[in-house]
Amino acid sequence: MESLLRVGMPVFNGEKFLSRSITSLLNQTYSNFELIISDNASTDQTSYICKEFAKKDKRIIYVRQEQNFGGIWNYNYVLKESKSKYFMWAAVDDFWEPEFIAKNIAILESNNEFVSSTSLTKWFGDNHDDDHKNSKNRNLLLKIRFALKPVKIHSLDKTFEENVKELLSKGHADMMYGIFKTDVLNTIVRNIDFGVGWGYAMLLNVLKFGKINVIDEILILKYDGGLSKSGMITFSKVNKGVLGRIFPAMPYTKWCLRNLGTSIFLKNFDYFIQVNSWVAFSMFVDGLKMLVKKS
Repeated sequence: MESLLRVGMPVFNGEKFLSRSITSLLNQTYSNFELIISDNASTDQTSYICKEFAKKDKRIIYVRQEQNFGGIWNYNYVLKESKSKYFMWAAVDDFWEPEFIAKNIAILESNNEFVSSTSLTKWFGDNHDDDHKNSKNRNLLLKIRFALKPVKIHSLDKTFEENVKELLSKGHADMMYGIFKTDVLNTIVRNIDFGVGWGYAMLLNVLKFGKINVIDEILILKYDGGLSKSGMITFSKVNKGVLGRIFPAMPYTKWCLRNLGTSIFLKNFDYFIQVNSWVAFSMFVDGLKMLVKKS
């Protein structure tokens, strides 16, 4: 019987969290899914760990790429050719409570207005405390960022224009780590070819097809220390072209103007000013840090 859900896990050098992450997926109360793991030519123990799990559970499909094609490519790869009704991206350093899949599938099966469903999230790591407020562990840049724009994971269940404003003004890109209708994702992800802002662009596209539900319960434990937290200069290298790397938020801004339309773009113009200013400031601070390290 074909699985109702495909879980796609893109990974590169994920040995630190990989075993626990895979185990939390295999221990879900809902079992009718396949897990495809795309290893982007890891140089640590990722390959060995994945092969050992694949030997023990037939739901796992392990693919090792011959070279590292980049993070965005790998996210698209695990989605590619999925024939399941639902799809879910799984970050290698995240963990899920046993009911995560079952509860979100139940929402999507019972309410056709929703094209995606996820849950509240609890972050862990050096940059965040549990409730996503200021903490002594968070660096200065993040304190400034969340003071300017408090963010949260919450349902987007109003009109398209209202949902866009909610997502841009106080939504969180980590809402992409939910369960989606596969046909929707296959329709929208191909026109997003930049890194900075990829998660928000993907969610904005999804909202064209319906609403996003968030279960009022913490069912995801998310590590706040991946590539997007490695510094803007490092993260900007995901973008294509010289201009996209010098001005990392511009490809995302141009995409929003083209895909949201002039009217909605202008109604949220303050957001785009803030995003581009913040990214430029982050690039400047990262540059200063690099100069200090060299001196």
